[in-house]
Amino acid sequence: MEWQKAQLTSTISERSGPVADLTFSPDGRLLACGSCDSSVKLWDIETGQRLRSVFGYPLGVNAVAISPEGKTLAVGAPDGSVDLWGIETGQHLLTLRGKGRITSLAFTPQGKTLICGSDPSFSDTLFASPSAQSSNSIHQKAGNINIWHLASASLLHTLGESEDTVNALSISACGKIIATGHRDNTVKVWDIKAPAQPRYIFNDHTDAVYGIAISPDSQIIASGSGDKTIKLWHLKTGTYSSLIGHADAIYDVIFSPDGNFLASSSGDGTIVIWQLKTGQKISTLSGYTQHLNSVNTIAFSPNGKKLASGCGDGTIKIWNLS
Repeated sequence: MEWQKAQLTSTISERSGPVADLTFSPDGRLLACGSCDSSVKLWDIETGQRLRSVFGYPLGVNAVAISPEGKTLAVGAPDGSVDLWGIETGQHLLTLRGKGRITSLAFTPQGKTLICGSDPSFSDTLFASPSAQSSNSIHQKAGNINIWHLASASLLHTLGESEDTVNALSISACGKIIATGHRDNTVKVWDIKAPAQPRYIFNDHTDAVYGIAISPDSQIIASGSGDKTIKLWHLKTGTYSSLIGHADAIYDVIFSPDGNFLASSSGDGTIVIWQLKTGQKISTLSGYTQHLNSVNTIAFSPNGKKLASGCGDGTIKIWNLS
């Protein structure tokens, strides 16, 4: 891919508040957006048209995820609930009840399990979504990382200390490990089959970890921090390398689907593309096309040809990388 020639193809904007999370559908046709307004929106990438909105989140949404088969949308709310919606029908399917603001969501590769990260220092029940009070809600007292079995709507595991804050999480493509980034500057790696204690704890960041990603081959974990650095943790050797190229906190990191590149977004309004083999910065998406505020979230399309970025100014930009 000729990353240096990345082009801005469209800008989606409704000025509805900062964009907090983005995720593509498995076929790359839809983009789900969670933001600081009262709804989650589904956009058609080719036309730029809004296909559907899910309302009922007056305090905003920090986390969204689409199931691997592309039929279910998961929405994390500030009251600790996670709503599951049918993408084609718009029907509410189920509510899972935890505690604290939901900060991150990830389906396992088979789609049978949902992993939820939360911030237990913030919990709101006054503005709980109406579905959270319905008869098909599952209520549990839960910790900061919850692993839910969806078919039975049962809580399989709770990871970590109850007061730890999870800012971000990622599940490996093999479905065997979970990586989490925390407010206390740490990165933790969990074995999903034996999750009693983290397999690794990395504490070399000097500020909160806001972005986390696992490489497609499950060998490298990337973490982005308020200390303006990205660290690449090599699981086989237990060593790390640092990438430095942003002028502000790094809010998201994501590997390209082929595993050869890493994208990072920052409070400085830029997106940087890194070549993993050399550790070199090969492109900065900025200039006249740059966001006017912090870039909070980024997402690669499944084929790696597009990159979506969400900004604090309420805009979403779609970049053509092919």
